[in-house]
Amino acid sequence: MCLNGGECLKTAAGHQCDCSPGYTGVDCAIAGDDDAVTGEDKIFLTDITARKVYVAVLGIYTFTALNEDDDPIEAWDIAFDETKQKLYWTNKTDNKIYRGNWDMTERIPVSHGNYSDPTSISIDESRGQIYCAYLGDQVITRIDLDDPDSEIDLFGQLTRPSAVELDETNGYLYFTQTGRVYRWTESNYDKLYSNYPDVNDIDAIAIEVPANRLSVCDYGNAKVITMDLNGNDPKEVAILSDYKISDILLYKGAYYMSHSGAEDGQMTLLKYALDSESLLNVFNDSDHLFGHVKKIQVANVAMSSLN
Repeated sequence: MCLNGGECLKTAAGHQCDCSPGYTGVDCAIAGDDDAVTGEDKIFLTDITARKVYVAVLGIYTFTALNEDDDPIEAWDIAFDETKQKLYWTNKTDNKIYRGNWDMTERIPVSHGNYSDPTSISIDESRGQIYCAYLGDQVITRIDLDDPDSEIDLFGQLTRPSAVELDETNGYLYFTQTGRVYRWTESNYDKLYSNYPDVNDIDAIAIEVPANRLSVCDYGNAKVITMDLNGNDPKEVAILSDYKISDILLYKGAYYMSHSGAEDGQMTLLKYALDSESLLNVFNDSDHLFGHVKKIQVANVAMSSLN
């Protein structure tokens, strides 16, 4: 029995509780510390077919659109700065990157839209910068968050740069070209991983520094590959081979993933618990609310921002 609003979910090994925000433990009986309940865990997702961005409370999954039909946003990526409590998103309709409150109010552009197809972004909260991969112009740039004029090319003439992810702890920027993963610092540039069978475009990167783990997903070929942070010992996650994962992210000890494009047209949110290696199906789009979900983001929104 799951307590405090937790949801009982069936797994391959039996059943497991998916706890409500602020609770933990096998049956969700343990309240988190004060910091865990000072805000609200939210999940954002972008639908590039409907050109909308949606938000829900993590664990409840009652999604609400943050933009109207007459305000189309084709967001191929979305990110949240928990330090400054700001939401960032790309918009392919005008090729700009935007910043706003968690509900997309008070939005302002942080880039001029000089490059085409902004596809992936990653925030450096400590330095106040954002990295962006542009699939159209095949470049990766860096921008100071308060100065759109500061955008500079870091890498040009790339081949399908589809994902960027910053490891703030170690100061590394990871990015992809087709089926290859690279790691960059101001003084070094390494190709970490390539030529894994049947991997083409890598749609997302997730980094787990304490466990020395890097994961990537290839939506088109329905593969999720894990390796260490140096690109060694790549392995396919067999339990995910039946899913076409369009995004993967790490939040509070679990991977959250979006599966989109199933034959029945449904979108599914998955939660992969790292400690037990169990896969939970936490949400099914049985009402066909969504078209193609491209990206998801999970973040803690402070109570001061919610009020």
